[in-house]
Amino acid sequence: MGYDARISFEVTIREGVTREAVEAALKPLLDDSKFDLLDHDDPLEERLAALVDGILIVRADISAGYNFHDHVFLPVVEAVGELADDAFEATLENQDTGDAEERYTTVIAGPAHLIPEYKTRTARWGLRVEDIALPLSSRGWPLENIATRECMTIAAFPKDGHHTDAVSRVSVDLVGLDLDDARRDRIGRLAVLLAREIAGEELILHPRPGYGAAERVLDAAGDALRAVNDYDAGLNAGTGRPPEAADYQVLLDLVKSGLGRVREEAVARSNAVVAIESDTEQASAPRG
Repeated sequence: MGYDARISFEVTIREGVTREAVEAALKPLLDDSKFDLLDHDDPLEERLAALVDGILIVRADISAGYNFHDHVFLPVVEAVGELADDAFEATLENQDTGDAEERYTTVIAGPAHLIPEYKTRTARWGLRVEDIALPLSSRGWPLENIATRECMTIAAFPKDGHHTDAVSRVSVDLVGLDLDDARRDRIGRLAVLLAREIAGEELILHPRPGYGAAERVLDAAGDALRAVNDYDAGLNAGTGRPPEAADYQVLLDLVKSGLGRVREEAVARSNAVVAIESDTEQASAPRG
């Protein structure tokens, strides 16, 4: 007794691998199900194994014995994996069962060092990021607003505490990156997922604008401007100007004007990212 099955996978074969080597790797399947390796794809073939321009395509409806998985499917996938240029996924479908968990068996094969990257890509695109949301108990900024910021922070505080005691747990700095709204939203939701994992059921989340590169630049510009102003005030207080006072004054004015303009433009740019009314629980807007 057996079952109706479908085996399917597609994989790029490593350069330099011969057709004979590919055929040898497929031999248990070709012998068990009585078909040959072709050199062209044919959508009408019920049992197809084709090597076309370095790509191996296997798509076959077969009658499988109950030892097919261990004696044919796995050995073939592992043998092909030894010849593969990249990781790939092979599927064995039991068409005689309606149980989704029992119906499909998947195996990832290929170069060992590339399998983790393949699994990561699969997990990334398989995750329904659009369904991730903040808990109902969260305080602070809505997700759609922090996702527009160049820096975002998701803090957390105990259920019996206050949002002013919140500690930053996840911080994201997107300064200098050209990201569209959809990608920013995806990043924000992934940050929420990580924050929820950290907070568990014990902590309340408090999303707010983050303190990142933009804010550090603003602070640095402010510190420099204050230092120049203090030095200028000291000179005017009688400590004496250097002989080239006129040149120094011109330079001082240029430095002060430049730092002031950079700071004003940076604050305006940061504030323009999102226009939102702050309430008592929201973090302050970027410092001006």
